[in-house]
Amino acid sequence: MSALVRMLSRALPKEAAGRLATVLSEAGVPEAAAVSVFEVDEAADLWQVEALYEAPPDIEALAAVLKPAGFAPSVLRAVALPELDWVRESQRRLSPVRAGRFFLHGRHDRGKVPAGSIPLELEAGQAFGTGHHGTTQGCLLALQKMQRAGFSPRQALDVGTGSGVLAMAAVRLWHIPVLATDIDATALKVAAENFRLNQTRPLVRTVVADGVRHALVRQQRLPQPPWRAGGRRRPGQRNFKRVHTGPAAQGAEAALRRFMPLGYIRLATGFGSGRRRVAVKKQRAACRGYDLVMANILAGPLRAMARTINACVADGGWLVLSGLLIEQEAMVLMRYTALGFEHAFRIRSDGWSTLVLRKGR
Repeated sequence: MSALVRMLSRALPKEAAGRLATVLSEAGVPEAAAVSVFEVDEAADLWQVEALYEAPPDIEALAAVLKPAGFAPSVLRAVALPELDWVRESQRRLSPVRAGRFFLHGRHDRGKVPAGSIPLELEAGQAFGTGHHGTTQGCLLALQKMQRAGFSPRQALDVGTGSGVLAMAAVRLWHIPVLATDIDATALKVAAENFRLNQTRPLVRTVVADGVRHALVRQQRLPQPPWRAGGRRRPGQRNFKRVHTGPAAQGAEAALRRFMPLGYIRLATGFGSGRRRVAVKKQRAACRGYDLVMANILAGPLRAMARTINACVADGGWLVLSGLLIEQEAMVLMRYTALGFEHAFRIRSDGWSTLVLRKGR
């Protein structure tokens, strides 16, 4: 790996360090290869933010991004680094995080997983979302609170999945299919590796999309659990009924299942002397809505995307919003309640807020 440019912040309170990390993760001045937060003074609760870039950031553009968040450009200083895999090195510094039952850790902390916890192994790489940030922790705590209250979704949509933490959490809590979107293809590659590490990949489908603006999101192209002849259908699962089991029929059905989109229903019929025909009936791909939608992004995009997110939530469905500062709660909440959502509860962590809403029927 070629030499990177290291931007290191001065020591900051934990809340300010988390806010700075979010800003640097979302800014494209240029895009950071990795952003990490680590403690430098436990007694004083001081933290530093480290951002790694493949090219020097544009100072004027960086200043324009930092100012609205309350930071001066002097909060960061640049240090050139020798040739070394500093992305992996920065991830090695991250300590495990507890968020309720969830235990988020790196490869080097596999042996520290407490008994009875739900482990999630993360190699964040070039995707934001290691679990150290208050927004991620708030979402994880919210999902667990919803589960304890008896909520049991059939499918979920994770908008701006980053490293895939929330998608994996939904799979672990409810064993449901999840569609995960992100505007950054690199982030989705990192998320796919995390899904593989945590054995959740069969139930998560990733889509490069700007928010929810993608045909696969509208058509609810969710991954399906393995199909079994005669097996029971899980709630909300669109399975295929087997009418005959001859080798030729199985081959035809397998071909259709492989090449036809999920917006089609396969109907098997058997006519003729020993011949089997498979009729295919097209079904309109209309989005009936997801009963769980998670969006851990930023307050501005959450407000701008309110109508499109609303269209993705089923009547009576639940919405988890995060990535907003406590002082931004009111304006985001007002935007969504105007669309028919009811505020259920909030979770605050390190100056950040997670809102949980329910859509009226």
